[in-house]
Amino acid sequence: MRSINYQGHAEKLGFSGLTVPSLLHTVFQWVLSPSHSPRLNIIIKLIFQAVLYFLWKEKNSRLHNSVPQYAQSIVKDIQQLIRAKLSGLDSDLYRSQAPSVPGTSVESYLFTWFHYIQV
Repeated sequence: MRSINYQGHAEKLGFSGLTVPSLLHTVFQWVLSPSHSPRLNIIIKLIFQAVLYFLWKEKNSRLHNSVPQYAQSIVKDIQQLIRAKLSGLDSDLYRSQAPSVPGTSVESYLFTWFHYIQV
């Protein structure tokens, strides 16, 4: 099986806080359970889904419109989409929580994103 440096690709995408496996079949296994943090697991699954979607969208755009998009533009679109989704998840999280003890806080999805992913 061919080995690809997915870690290098992850760092180019601005996801420098991740350690990504190097073989494609291990990437799929890793996406299923990459971390001990439930929030980080959700974020990694969102990244995987967004990358697949934007690659598919770019392939179709090049095929049907012959208008390629720069890689950095695609990366920016992926990051923007994920941050918007995480912001919505944070809103749902804070609305669903019962009033808690003053001074305590829950780690938000966006905090996890900026702490682990987009460092």
